[in-house]
Amino acid sequence: MDPSTFPLRGLRVLVTRPQEDAHETAELVASHGGVPVVCPLLAVVPLPLAPSDVSRLRSLASYDLLLLTSRNVVRLLREALPPEVVLEPSPRVACVGPRTAEAFLQAFGRPPDLVAEEETGEGLARAVLAGISEGARRALFPRAQKAREVLPERLRAAGWTVDEVVLYDALPDTKGQACARKVLAEGAVDVVLLFSPSAVTALVHALEGEEGLLRRVPLACIGPVTARRLEEFGLTPAVQPEHYTAEELVAALARAVAEGKLPVRERR
Repeated sequence: MDPSTFPLRGLRVLVTRPQEDAHETAELVASHGGVPVVCPLLAVVPLPLAPSDVSRLRSLASYDLLLLTSRNVVRLLREALPPEVVLEPSPRVACVGPRTAEAFLQAFGRPPDLVAEEETGEGLARAVLAGISEGARRALFPRAQKAREVLPERLRAAGWTVDEVVLYDALPDTKGQACARKVLAEGAVDVVLLFSPSAVTALVHALEGEEGLLRRVPLACIGPVTARRLEEFGLTPAVQPEHYTAEELVAALARAVAEGKLPVRERR
């Protein structure tokens, strides 16, 4: 393999995403020459819908805007709605990032009306406030149990009414946590990829007092929110992309290795 073409050649990269997303990220790592080691730290667990949630979903067409912040939300929303629902012409749909937008197109057969380039709740709030300045302002926000409150809070502060529907929780994956603990203790990975604050917390808890293992390998995190959670545990991210996607994270890791900016072990 040409190192310039496959900059991650031989590097063992710990992929910590939930099982639903891990395969895609593992393929990205392999496409750069790396060896993916998949240990999901969290599991996406659908939650029973409360009666108020069922009512909100049944009246979805009465909302002015639907806020979608992840592919998991899109998938579980599609499963919760009758198959004949196409979400057209209302409500308008706003997505975080192109991957969520792509998932929405595949699930519902039409593109979203607005896509935030910055893949954070802050980014989606800014895009909505900049792109929708007139008309009624009533939004539905399907979400994870532990989703950050920044998106609904910022819209409400601007005069929006935001109703929320909790679709799932991201719970610790005990097998994945045991896997991560084992490979880190054995020195069997060279880099760790982290995709959410919850994943950081799950990994630290999985190590049960052996957090020092995380100081032996570079930590690559998807964005500033995840980076802040690392810093709360006294850890410093070695890689963080400008755009907060799995593709950009793996590409940023590859660039850092190729440019000699990342301390990694000798290639095998």
